[in-house]
Amino acid sequence: MNLNPKRLYRGLRRRINALMSTYRQGPRSNMAVFAIRRGGSTLLADMLSAERGVLMIDEPFLVQRDHPTLPFKSRWLERRQHSAYFDFSEAERDRAQAYMQEVLAGKAPFGVCRYPWFLFRADRMLLKILHAPALLDWVASSFGIQVVRLLRHPAPQALSVLRAGWQMDAEAYFSRPEFLATFLSDDQIEFGARILAEGSAWRKAILDWSLMYRMLVHLSKTPSPLLTYEELLIDPLGTSRFLCNHFQLRDLDRVSACVRNPSSSPGGCSPDNLEYIRSGDSWMLIQSWLKKLDATQLEQAQAILDRYEVEIYNMSSPLPDPARAGLRASSRISVPTITRTDPRAVSAPASLAG
Repeated sequence: MNLNPKRLYRGLRRRINALMSTYRQGPRSNMAVFAIRRGGSTLLADMLSAERGVLMIDEPFLVQRDHPTLPFKSRWLERRQHSAYFDFSEAERDRAQAYMQEVLAGKAPFGVCRYPWFLFRADRMLLKILHAPALLDWVASSFGIQVVRLLRHPAPQALSVLRAGWQMDAEAYFSRPEFLATFLSDDQIEFGARILAEGSAWRKAILDWSLMYRMLVHLSKTPSPLLTYEELLIDPLGTSRFLCNHFQLRDLDRVSACVRNPSSSPGGCSPDNLEYIRSGDSWMLIQSWLKKLDATQLEQAQAILDRYEVEIYNMSSPLPDPARAGLRASSRISVPTITRTDPRAVSAPASLAG
């Protein structure tokens, strides 16, 4: 078994921290990040939990064999295919409700408060939720939690998932076509099923992203900010101000400083991206995936995005379209629209070159 000493130390430190921490709910609402895996959720969670007194709960609906949280979670939650939670029977909903009440009362034996109040006390909770985008409305309405959604360009997200060798959550969702029919057309369901049955790993990864996108953008009815990973990197101070205003966070400097830290998530960073993070080269970090894809892969991915009516991203630019409905109103990505015939031949815009 290949054990990473740094990861073991980090896990031990967090475990000790969790055992020493006490929780007492304060006056401010709890928070939740709903995001796509390998989509910048660790960065956003680090920013929000840089606030003093915030207890961060990582993936409360991830129920995996041999995971240290399994004994506690399995009292209420059953294991699902790829830990994909998207609907409940009446009995399951009652158990999930009881589980969430335990978690939000601070009784879960996991969670990290990096900057506790005196005597290791936390008074506000942050949930980072990746495998259950369809539960956003339930989490927000049932427990009064403030939600923020996060997206990242599908190409680098898919490449990162493939590099990690992870399975596709879409397999679990497409086993329940009656659920998919609540937010996908018959044509979209049939198209996705064909890709899962016959498509390449690359096409399956883009399909997986598109399905999560549809749930975060079209299935959810709860009004909530929609951020992009690219915004976090290009405008960390402006995005941090937005987050501080929205969630009533007090320490802007500490929140914005997190953007320059390498990812601490299990998948880690690729060597190239780690170099860009450490050097502060946000533009190269955002567009580094362009050199890893050929024209065929770009065309295949765009065909899937078109079929699932993805408007915020396309394969001709590494940047989101800030003019599309749904992006936060205060978004100010100060870069021009990129127009080119070869998506790999891109140079930094003048606003970022200096």
